Amino acid sequence: MRIVPLRPVRLVAAVAEHPAVRVTNRTIETLVDTADEWIVSHTGIRERRVSEPTMAVAELGARAVAKALAAVGWERNEIDLLVCSSSVADHLIPSVASGISGRLGVDVPAFTVNASCAGASYALAVATALAAQSSVKRICVSAAEKTSLMVDWTDRANCIFFGDSAAATLLEVESVGSGIELVDAELLGEGDGWDKMALPFGGKFRQDGRAALEFAVRGTVEVASRLLDRNGLSGEQVRAFLCHQANERLIATSAEKLGIEEAATDWHNYEWAGNQLSAGMLTALADGLERHRGELRDGDVILLTQVGGGWVAGGILGVWREGASRPA
Repeated sequence: MRIVPLRPVRLVAAVAEHPAVRVTNRTIETLVDTADEWIVSHTGIRERRVSEPTMAVAELGARAVAKALAAVGWERNEIDLLVCSSSVADHLIPSVASGISGRLGVDVPAFTVNASCAGASYALAVATALAAQSSVKRICVSAAEKTSLMVDWTDRANCIFFGDSAAATLLEVESVGSGIELVDAELLGEGDGWDKMALPFGGKFRQDGRAALEFAVRGTVEVASRLLDRNGLSGEQVRAFLCHQANERLIATSAEKLGIEEAATDWHNYEWAGNQLSAGMLTALADGLERHRGELRDGDVILLTQVGGGWVAGGILGVWREGASRPA
């Protein structure tokens, strides 16, 4: 499914909110029968962040949104729409998006997208489509995930992966500021994977790890290939590859199949933040922009992809644009 912006939309800010508490592999060693060396060699993850037990998912999201607004100098009442991605919420009603808007004190249409770990891609695609409406000028797309709510710390197969985080991106229609112009989006789904990954009410997360990895690579490559092919691009032209932050193997294997150079895969944070579900791609974008923004040049291709349970996958093709008022 293709979604193309009918009006120019730029992502002008990306901010991450990482909890301060660090859970290292050495800590995991005290909980289950595993070893730091094994975790690193199989996933690339060395530690993950975990929020306080009393921290609400919406509070994590609200902190990220507030930081993003402050970064660009927007007032809270200047947002026309708030779209949040979240797979793990404190409760069903109200939505995480409503919790964020309530904490920020803004009166704005707000709703939450749940497409598992692909949720942020879906939220960006939906926001891009809604930007076609003449009344929409500024949109906040957030992702907030408290994976510690779903992790069984005695489950050796799963507890090594996950971490908490939130991210917020700000989109502006017909912007003249520097940012990532969102030029194309792709969404796909395969219903036969619906029972391979689950978080039941009142239960803990479970997955078929082998099936999840197989689809993760296939789904990533498929959405990325569609985006690149129809825009006349090759993997070698990708300047930054923002993949679902599941583990090192997914990113490296997908990049190799797509012909994306290793330097373009440096935009990641899984090694110290873990798999943050739908928030990981956006926090990696925020962290990557903090490190590499000065290296970007007008026209650089930025590719964002995510995959999740269901099975679902999503991708966004962006191009870096220098602001009209920014010196060359």
